[in-house]
Amino acid sequence: MSLNNIMVKNIPKEKADLLKEHFPSDRYRTVDDVAEAIGMKKNTVAVYARMLGLKRPKIKRGLSEKEEQILREHYPKSDMSVLCKLLNKNSHAICELAYTRGLKREIVGQRKGDLEPFFDNSLQSFYFHGLMWADGYVHQNGHLMFSQGDKDLDLVNSFAEFTKSEVYRFEVRSGYSIKPRNVNRVSIQDSVLGKKLRSMWGMKDGQKKTYSEIDTSFIQNRDQFLAFIIGLFDGDGHRYKKSLVGKIEAHASMLPLLKEIHMILDCAQPKISERGYAILLIKKSAMKKLEEFILKNSLQVSPRKWFT
Repeated sequence: MSLNNIMVKNIPKEKADLLKEHFPSDRYRTVDDVAEAIGMKKNTVAVYARMLGLKRPKIKRGLSEKEEQILREHYPKSDMSVLCKLLNKNSHAICELAYTRGLKREIVGQRKGDLEPFFDNSLQSFYFHGLMWADGYVHQNGHLMFSQGDKDLDLVNSFAEFTKSEVYRFEVRSGYSIKPRNVNRVSIQDSVLGKKLRSMWGMKDGQKKTYSEIDTSFIQNRDQFLAFIIGLFDGDGHRYKKSLVGKIEAHASMLPLLKEIHMILDCAQPKISERGYAILLIKKSAMKKLEEFILKNSLQVSPRKWFT
């Protein structure tokens, strides 16, 4: 008998029956609602449901009357982390909902920042172009966000310094995870320069960055491209500790860009993996040259991925 079967047997029958009846039901919007309905703690519900192999239904719905009121009241002036908790939605979803309703942010803290450095043609700016293309978000209304967990807090602080902005910190839960994780975010609303960034990258209105091919014509020389590659690696890259080989793994739409990188770096031919991701392996010698480039030009990069 497997360990999971043994653990399932230890769940009281009456609780197992309640969970089987209520947990998969679309009558409840959240795990909290299920827990309240059957008189159990949320953590217990999450753990038992996982052991029993139960899943919550995917419910596609609009906003309730109460949620609509919360969005309209809090979006213009409340901290985004507060709004995420009130609506139980991530900031991307909230921005989309607000955009379709013509709502605009008024809060000074969320707007504070400067995107001008992206256009100063410094190598550091091209590094952040690469980083944002890998891990950033720019909405078609010009709202820019960059978020990372605690292990990359130094990187978020560096980006905040670059854009003269503040770092917002809040907790989120993933799925049925009991333990929350910290998110550190830079959020800047600039309808002019944010849109200019999207245009520079070749993005059209309604087009999501994840599924887009970047237009690299704004990169004018090899040094700028190397800085861009380093930023891209800090977002989508991984360094193998033993071999020191680098690996970029990203959405399949990134393949044309990886082919451009292959033309100037000592690396393997990029390919699409069995899982459907674009992959590029960068040889140890090329990674070493990129590190020399970082030192020579005093680039601020992720301390976690270089000089290991």
